[in-house]
Amino acid sequence: MPSLNSNREFIDLEPALIETQIETIVRNKIDCLATTLAAVPDHEFLTAYAHEACEAIGADMFMIGRLNPYSNLVRSVRMVSDGKLIDDVVYSLDGTPCARAIDSGACAYSDNVADTFPRDKMLREFGFRGYVGTPFRTRSGQTSGIAVALTRTPIQDERIPLAVLEYFNDRVAATIHAAEEAERRDWAIAETTDGVWDWDMMTGGTIVSENLNTLIGRSGKGPCDLSKIEDAIHPEDLNLHKDALKKHLGDAAPYDLKLRLRAHSGGYRWYHSRGKAIRNDAGKPVRMIGCFSDIHDLMLAAERNSVSQ
Repeated sequence: MPSLNSNREFIDLEPALIETQIETIVRNKIDCLATTLAAVPDHEFLTAYAHEACEAIGADMFMIGRLNPYSNLVRSVRMVSDGKLIDDVVYSLDGTPCARAIDSGACAYSDNVADTFPRDKMLREFGFRGYVGTPFRTRSGQTSGIAVALTRTPIQDERIPLAVLEYFNDRVAATIHAAEEAERRDWAIAETTDGVWDWDMMTGGTIVSENLNTLIGRSGKGPCDLSKIEDAIHPEDLNLHKDALKKHLGDAAPYDLKLRLRAHSGGYRWYHSRGKAIRNDAGKPVRMIGCFSDIHDLMLAAERNSVSQ
């Protein structure tokens, strides 16, 4: 570790020696964190990492955020402040150091970050001075989130927390993406579906399965939110869908109904629409996974039987 005096200032050393000692600090911190987290199961990793990383790099706040690139919003997946896990938040990237980190691949400010980004009110409100942010990506290379460390005192050498965050970003990304994919896959298998959607209700972003994109005649390119799916719902069924959605999110009533969707051919078909909200530790819904199952032939057969009787 670089030699520090009682005021935690670097004692004058040769540059090459400082570089060597910085590398040693980084390696030791990464090794210690990796050892601590090695036995942590995937479903507990993000929480454990947020706590351990916050302590290891001396941060006052540490956040793992999920990005919706189309709305320019980030939703915290895990956030630790002063050693405590806090509720999810959503914030806009506009005028924040996170926007610069995502655009440039990473960024760090050892001091005066609030002065550098005066539009980011949280920085000044919480008295943050130091900032380190590194984005993480999907397997295809698309930026999907960001890891951020914030301090109320100047960061002695921002290269240390930056290197630690970058080292663990691959596992952070893999853990988030694997959990989301597993939830969608399990839902699709359990419900025998013709299309699945995954709505991040805090940022507005919606992931749509390939077969659902085909069903509603969407190319699959560009931004998507729940309104794109709702646009395909028959006008006479839209309020039924919205009422059921509101009751499910508010009172946890089942979201389970029959409605008509406009197919890419222009005609409408009957579908069984089901969904389930995913809630955070405080019980607040943050995501919802839904699906459609084609019941058109069954509905027509029931209608014919009703007429014949």
